Amino acid sequence: MFVVLSACEEPLTMRCKDMPTLKPGTILPTPEEDKEIRKAVATDPDAKLLEDPNIKLVSFSELKKKKKMGRPTKADPKIDIHIRMRSDVVEKFKASGPKWQTRMNEALADWLKHHSPEDIKL
Repeated sequence: MFVVLSACEEPLTMRCKDMPTLKPGTILPTPEEDKEIRKAVATDPDAKLLEDPNIKLVSFSELKKKKKMGRPTKADPKIDIHIRMRSDVVEKFKASGPKWQTRMNEALADWLKHHSPEDIKL
């Protein structure tokens, strides 16, 4: 199985990951199987040859080796959550201006340096 990469392709206008995640249990062809597939395609009378010099056929094994695009993954990435908080607390942080959520995160992280969530009696 091959993916066509072209220098003439229009750039994507939407954000997307390099490739969609594969379903669990997906088995990719080995380099030997890939060679057999290429031979079979070459002898198939219905297969059309791509003549464009800007198009390069890339096997999945080669594609997996390619460097991923975009920002590098952080060692400790933030997670997206939904949380209910008192309105007065949220309003105070919002009133502090842009990046109020980052400041709220830092305030909680600083509090955790000297306390434990179990310290709070509900």
